[in-house]
Amino acid sequence: MQVAAQAGKTVQEVKQYDLFMDVDFTGLKYTGKVTIDLTSTGDVNLDAVNLQVLSVRSGTRNILFKQNGPVVEIQTGRFSGPLEVEYKGKVSDNFTGLYKASFGEGYVLSTHLEAVQARKVLPCVDHPAYKAHFKVTVRTDDDLSVISNMPIDSEKIEGNKKITSFQKTPKMSTYLLYLGIGKWVEKRDHRGKTQLYSAYAKRSKGEIKMDFAFEAAKKVLDYYESYFGIPYELPKLHQVAVPEFAYGAMENWGAITYREIRLHVDKDTTVQTKKAVASVIAHEIAHMWFGDLVTMKWWDDIWLNESFATFMGQKSIDSAYPQWTIWQDFVRTQTAGAQARDGLKSTHPIEAKVSDPAEIEELFDEISYGKGASILRMIEAYIGPDNFQKGVANYLQQFRYSNAAGRDFWTRLQQASGTEVNRIMEAWISKPGYPIVTVSLSNTKLSLEQERFLLAGGIEKQTWPIPVTMTVDGKTQRFLFDKEKSEINLASTPKSLKLNTDQTGFYLVYYQGKDLQDRLWSSKLSTLDKWGLASDAKQFLFSGKTPFKEYLALVERYQNEQEYLPAYEISDQLTLLYQIAPKGPSNEEGRQQFTPQRNSRSETSLTR
Repeated sequence: MQVAAQAGKTVQEVKQYDLFMDVDFTGLKYTGKVTIDLTSTGDVNLDAVNLQVLSVRSGTRNILFKQNGPVVEIQTGRFSGPLEVEYKGKVSDNFTGLYKASFGEGYVLSTHLEAVQARKVLPCVDHPAYKAHFKVTVRTDDDLSVISNMPIDSEKIEGNKKITSFQKTPKMSTYLLYLGIGKWVEKRDHRGKTQLYSAYAKRSKGEIKMDFAFEAAKKVLDYYESYFGIPYELPKLHQVAVPEFAYGAMENWGAITYREIRLHVDKDTTVQTKKAVASVIAHEIAHMWFGDLVTMKWWDDIWLNESFATFMGQKSIDSAYPQWTIWQDFVRTQTAGAQARDGLKSTHPIEAKVSDPAEIEELFDEISYGKGASILRMIEAYIGPDNFQKGVANYLQQFRYSNAAGRDFWTRLQQASGTEVNRIMEAWISKPGYPIVTVSLSNTKLSLEQERFLLAGGIEKQTWPIPVTMTVDGKTQRFLFDKEKSEINLASTPKSLKLNTDQTGFYLVYYQGKDLQDRLWSSKLSTLDKWGLASDAKQFLFSGKTPFKEYLALVERYQNEQEYLPAYEISDQLTLLYQIAPKGPSNEEGRQQFTPQRNSRSETSLTR
């Protein structure tokens, strides 16, 4: 049973929405009738924005109601059963609700309902925890096609109108409902029992080429079904290219929408663009499980929704296209991008309490996506990939077709691994910023100290439970560093040593002393390790922790670098430094530009 409190009003369970919409495609308006099967302990309150409710009935009985701003107050008293609401509305022009998506010679109608825009299409309980079945029927012009979450159940022509009915959806949140109405060009493929479709707006010239979208979708579906241990639950999956779309893509269950440029791949498309297309597809299809099958209880956990899809998207693309070395792109864009933002005092914690729906849109940023995904990668490296996969599968299995909170996910990872995932994650999502770990070595004694890293310089004493990975003489160790200072006694004086193996951790490492730095560079460094040392060095330079001479000494170690990622990083840094100080730091003016007092310019460059 699914119960929750809606905006402090009555407690309700919503079982099903039976929605009929009569859409005037030319007049950009519609009438609707929605029959909502629900239970309530008192008067029913429905969310409705820019809709005019015409009547409310239960059976043959009219029920009094009042539209009070965005809420329809219906005088039902205690109630259980179907409630029939007739209403009318207009197609919007602001990319939310049911909106007009124009292209050169025409338009289609498409919905975008995340986060709380379903209330612009039908009166409903517009809250992610109120999952329900949807049975959708649309009447429109007979030369138009309609796309929704489920396959078409029936089509019937009445004069110059066509009535399209769809199969009933599984239980899902209101923001995942989809309707697309227009003249669509559709192509069909299949993967096992799952029917795959592509769709784009019909036009007289040109086409959106989606063969690669089919290929990528098949590959990531294979990966996710194997990884999660749960099959894709719907009988079909549409990938819909929308001419005008405010976001990159949206995970409507069974009918994912994309900007057109996010799906088009032809013979002239670059590898970099193909990576971007595949990554968006993988991200959205990951949501079919994490977000759609299992949904957050409330928008406080939107960061987990997005960061998990980002992280799993990278894993699936790495499996499908290993030649792309996608994790190199991930650390350079997602991790480094999030650290640049999170190194500022103006940053915010990953987790934010949402009390007003208007606050939700503010949560979609590089902290939600990049930092969140990077921390999931850090946890996986600490507890091990097998334990991480087991925890994810257990979580999805236990909460399928239902709702869960972030702590439910941490608990499953903790149970699978026997580690303190709950304590680690609660600290990392609730605190802004991230740590710098300073390392020194005396014979066999390794000393660690942590504090908050600030790009503007200065010291702020804070501690995180840091899941450290460390490679000593070629052997990987893992431990939790959760104090301001700690000492580790090694078995012998190491010949090589590297913390944050493969840059899986969301922290910086500063190695004190030439002897330790020589041992660092004696390690068998991976491409990601070498990139991480260069990336950390840039942060140290701009924060004033590293003198410019020391920075240059590190750069010289990359003189003969053959790997693309670290070479690109060094090239990018030198270009940035030249833009900031073309004359170089040999004069006093140049030197001042790399001190904390003058760091605003460098912060802007790093976060663009």
